[in-house]
Amino acid sequence: EGLPRLATLSLRNVARRRARLALTVAALALAGAMFMATFGLRLGLYEAVEILVAEFPYDVVIDLAESQPVQRLEREAAGIAGVVRAEAWGVADARRVYPDGRLGTSFTLYGVPPTTQIAPFAERAGHWLSEQGPGAEDSSLTPNPYPLSPTLYINYETEKLTERPAAGDDLALRLNGQVERVARLVGISLRPFDAQAYMPYAAFEQATGQRGRAGRLVVYLDAADAARQAAVADELTARFEAAGIVVARAETAGSYRAGYRAQFDTLVILLMALAGLTALVGGLGLGNTMALNVLERSREIGILRSLGARRPLLRRLILAEGLLIALLSVALAVPLALPLTAALDRVMGHSLLGHPLTFAFAPWAALAWLGLVLAIALLAGWLPAERAARMTIREAVAYE
Repeated sequence: EGLPRLATLSLRNVARRRARLALTVAALALAGAMFMATFGLRLGLYEAVEILVAEFPYDVVIDLAESQPVQRLEREAAGIAGVVRAEAWGVADARRVYPDGRLGTSFTLYGVPPTTQIAPFAERAGHWLSEQGPGAEDSSLTPNPYPLSPTLYINYETEKLTERPAAGDDLALRLNGQVERVARLVGISLRPFDAQAYMPYAAFEQATGQRGRAGRLVVYLDAADAARQAAVADELTARFEAAGIVVARAETAGSYRAGYRAQFDTLVILLMALAGLTALVGGLGLGNTMALNVLERSREIGILRSLGARRPLLRRLILAEGLLIALLSVALAVPLALPLTAALDRVMGHSLLGHPLTFAFAPWAALAWLGLVLAIALLAGWLPAERAARMTIREAVAYE
């Protein structure tokens, strides 16, 4: 009661075939929930990108084809405008040696200076190397049976490759395929994709025998805009090449961010395509439902025409029914999108970071779906509405 007559008629008509209505609403609601959940997942993935990019707050990283003297690398980086600090990192290949003699998968070991700091939000377990020098003890861990062993910090990808050790475990490592050392694991970060580990540079020198040499240079700038980062990377590359140093790769924080977002956007596009196919099925179902409703009510339409109902009124009546079904699907899609978003965050988070992504819901995605599903309803209902409007009284009443 209290509804306009057109809305009352539309509500009555769409509820005539409840099973058909339920299937149509369910298909559109599922498409809407996937649409909204995909954008919620996108927000969570973009937050994960910031963890990946800002794990270490450097702006430019230069990987070299061969290790070079540390002083030479720092000298080439000196004098570039905007450079606040440059750090030379030692680089080595490492594999875990298991108690039964097996060798694990290779990962990259970096020797980092004391000035290198990891972002607190990127840590997952334990603590960073700055709190543990070579041979130092941590009262929160079990006593170290190798008091002179170096400390080690790994990321999530290396944790998977080394069969998920815990902070406090002692790992036997084979470095550069020759030297074997035991290191005390003190922490694990969230970073996936690239299997990396870190060790204090002094301990790295002792463990590998590479003294005063580095294979990576990281640079911190006073301005973090992408254009400035790219300019400094290009200038450093040119300086190294002029000095006869072969650069294997030059990256910036901005290029890392753009690359990760492009990868994640590919996943979002695939999910959106799946939501689009579901919406297409729902739209076809809605069009079929509207066509059947018009066909089944042919005699009723004829009676309305004989009582003076004009064609625009019949057209609005049919379109209002389609819009009402669309609104019902949106009312169901919004609460359905919440657990679906949480499920996607959990699955993608565990596969990428080892823990669920941060839950996020995009209200603008719900508004966008509302506009989209109303447009689908208008398109799906237009032909049935035109058919009802053009039906003559004789044709309608004679229908059996």
